[in-house]
Amino acid sequence: MRLLSGMFALCLAFQVKAGSARDSNGNLRGSDIQGRQSNSTSISIQDAVAHPNATGTWPINGIDVTKPLLDPPSDDYGPGNGWSINIAVATNISWENDSTSVSNPAVITLEAPDNAFEGANSSTNYTENYQVCSFAWITNVWTIKDLEKFQDDVNGSCNGVISDECINDIKAALTGKPCSSFTSFDRPKSCHRALNNPSSFITNVTFNLPNGTSAAEGSSSHLFGNWPPYSNRSEVALRNAYDEALTNVYPVLLAYSYEDGENRSNYSVFRCIRANNIVEGSHKPDSFGDNRRSSAGRVSGSTTSAVTGMLLFSVILLL
Repeated sequence: MRLLSGMFALCLAFQVKAGSARDSNGNLRGSDIQGRQSNSTSISIQDAVAHPNATGTWPINGIDVTKPLLDPPSDDYGPGNGWSINIAVATNISWENDSTSVSNPAVITLEAPDNAFEGANSSTNYTENYQVCSFAWITNVWTIKDLEKFQDDVNGSCNGVISDECINDIKAALTGKPCSSFTSFDRPKSCHRALNNPSSFITNVTFNLPNGTSAAEGSSSHLFGNWPPYSNRSEVALRNAYDEALTNVYPVLLAYSYEDGENRSNYSVFRCIRANNIVEGSHKPDSFGDNRRSSAGRVSGSTTSAVTGMLLFSVILLL
């Protein structure tokens, strides 16, 4: 079985220049941020984050798409049922044939536990009755106050930065609809400035689900990857991009729809995803990055290392 994911994204990246502060070997002087000379954008983004600086695991109640969705669970914040939405962030990834800039990519995945697909070898293919849409909002420019509240968010509830009313309205607008509904999606009034409206760009990615002897194993489904923020190689720019990358927050909606001719049901999960676990040996961010807004209309700091905007829409079709 395979999951076919259609991802829609619009990415804007802005880069500024600053002086260099590197030793004769190309490493930053007096810095905890290490250059990754063996990495380049010729590799996949999954490979780029194989050795991340920070990660996050956000439990959810996931769905076994090899069985009918007859009794959808509730979207409770808590330990979940073994499923999770995960994030991995890497920094200072070199661009191929580019000695002036680096990338700080993030990848978000849907992780299934062992034995998650009990009907993987069933004679009835229930997966064809599912449509699973994944939406990620990435154009948001959070204020420092927003990011401070996100730091206290321990369960992905968004801690009031995105209100419960906004989350419920978004679920109502997108769950149970064709995944392409994002093209006519308008931000609910209840969301105020919390979320931006969708954009459009498409990429198709194929994934394998467990089958045969691997049916008892877990599974990972790629939801989206984001190469920015970018920066030049000065120490100031690298540190600002590093801090921004490790403190970014991505609202994610998973919308499940099931219909087999007799039964029809929907289920959705909304989480604010961030990398809240700094990997051993990596530097804890000193700030949120210089491009963050101190208020609703003002950017803090005198320089901006990178400003990244993207909305990614992922359609998961089960074949």
